[in-house]
Amino acid sequence: MAVVLLVVLVGAGCGASHARQPASTRSQGEFKWKTFSIGDVTQVRSEKGGRVLTLDFEVPSGRDCYRNVQARTEQFEKTFVRVDIRFEALENDMGKTDAKRCRPIGVPPKTLATAKVSLPGPFGKRSIVIGQSSEQQFTAASSADGPLRRCGQDGCHPAPTGCTEASYQQTIRNADIPRHTYTQEHCSGHWLVIDFSMPMGPACGDASPGTCDRHAVGRRTFYRYSKTGWVAITSTTEAGCQAVLRVEPRFPRKLCAKLKALN
Repeated sequence: MAVVLLVVLVGAGCGASHARQPASTRSQGEFKWKTFSIGDVTQVRSEKGGRVLTLDFEVPSGRDCYRNVQARTEQFEKTFVRVDIRFEALENDMGKTDAKRCRPIGVPPKTLATAKVSLPGPFGKRSIVIGQSSEQQFTAASSADGPLRRCGQDGCHPAPTGCTEASYQQTIRNADIPRHTYTQEHCSGHWLVIDFSMPMGPACGDASPGTCDRHAVGRRTFYRYSKTGWVAITSTTEAGCQAVLRVEPRFPRKLCAKLKALN
């Protein structure tokens, strides 16, 4: 159920460098009022036990350059809440603003607007998704009301660093490893080594059997523990421990002494 509520505006402006494709237009001389959706916000705050969200976001600056800011809850699902924010700004048919009157979004100093959105219930552990993209997400920083935490590239609830499959997969995603890569992990406490086998031939699933591992290129990466994720120490194709011990003498030999050289 979509809810459209009161929006408190601060400042005025024109232009929309971060806005999406206009949804509607109404004429006003050379320039037209066009509706844009907001894809980014500067802060999200929780109020009333997570039943109300307050969102701060940048708007165009300048007298009579924007109007009709609206915010609504588009989805309230089991794992996320999607919030849509829109405003109208003046543009001509070429997609340009009146530079003499208006300062576009992204040009300092910023002008912010604040919108309040009531939810059907407390959002709890749900992530807050801004607009249609999943790139802008927030989640509760604590059980109390206040500013929400912006989620990173590993999502709102990343796996804790450890000798687990979820932690390995998170490390692989952050290492820019190609698809169809085979891995083998060796982990002990605060130390990890992963062997990557990256196929250079046709992708897995092709009609020809065995194409997944044709012309495989190997890489071995050593990691040390940190609370925010496994941190790469060094990479090599050599056998044994020599490569990592040159960089990190504390790396446990039991994890690398029997490792063979990679192709």
